[in-house]
Amino acid sequence: MNSTLNMHSQITLKIALIACLAASCCVIAFPAAADDYQFCGQPLGVNAFSRPLDFNDPADAEHVGGIEFNHLSRDVELLVRGVTSDSPVDDLAYILRQIPNHYRALVAMSNYQLKNGYAAGQRGDVYAADCYFRRALNFRGNDPLIHFVYGIHLHRSGDLDQALSEYLIAKKIGPSNAEVHYNLGLLYVDLEQYELAREEAKSAYELGYPLAGLKGRLDRLGEWSEN
Repeated sequence: MNSTLNMHSQITLKIALIACLAASCCVIAFPAAADDYQFCGQPLGVNAFSRPLDFNDPADAEHVGGIEFNHLSRDVELLVRGVTSDSPVDDLAYILRQIPNHYRALVAMSNYQLKNGYAAGQRGDVYAADCYFRRALNFRGNDPLIHFVYGIHLHRSGDLDQALSEYLIAKKIGPSNAEVHYNLGLLYVDLEQYELAREEAKSAYELGYPLAGLKGRLDRLGEWSEN
């Protein structure tokens, strides 16, 4: 399961962002209650700006760009090395303290902790990846892309039931996002719910999703049908 998700997760965020923006699905639709996600860590305003920056707010774009320039190098995002320290986790933690809904930093933090474990999170200034997602959802709980990337994190972590919940919220808010349908289909395969997996696969391909991996998995299981 994880090898398939790891391969697709490298392109997931870029495709999802493009699809979300093209479909205007990043606009508020079906809000999720922040109370559904237990808050963790320091209050969101405890940072260099005394308030959380919003990745999607044009008014914060200059600050966001400066933080990315200084902390989100290619090496950080690929988990090779940090900018301000040897480990990329310090730069990622800094970004997420300032910008809780920074999608690429959330994905990179997830990748880091899934690869290295939660040892880094034993320090007070670095939280578990799950905590960063919950902080992001307390900040912008109606953002389908946060629900989606959180779903991917949970899926890769093996928490299939909670991953399903997050994918379904993302689908409800952004029903025209092919990437959500595709990953939901992958999850249904893992849950052995093949009819639902076929439905999601066909929705993804009808929306133009380019990869045939989900179809291939269903076909190898004898569960694919063009009808």
